Amino acid sequence: MYQIDCIIYYDIIELYINKIEIVNTQAGLSGVICREKMKVGLTRPMKKKLSNMVRLPEDNIEFVEVPLEVGKNLEDEVKEENRSHRKSPEPKDPKKPPGSNQVKDHNSSY
Repeated sequence: MYQIDCIIYYDIIELYINKIEIVNTQAGLSGVICREKMKVGLTRPMKKKLSNMVRLPEDNIEFVEVPLEVGKNLEDEVKEENRSHRKSPEPKDPKKPPGSNQVKDHNSSY
């Protein structure tokens, strides 16, 4: 049981679920215990989205698909947010000569 408790989700939901399934296969946990162990290692946003679902599937295979889908959607949202927060390069001013935006060291000799 200790080995499955140590598995924590880091950025890639497919990797997390694969690790849980491997350890579960070795340990032979029941579906209910495996589900609970899987939920423990998820992030708060994932747990929140899962708890907002009306009803989780009872079948273990179908259950694994739910956090997988939720995780992929959240990962995509984070990637998109990171892309939109990247600083865009300064627009070029056609009136300024190239390199005029650079800070010059007035102490150096040319």
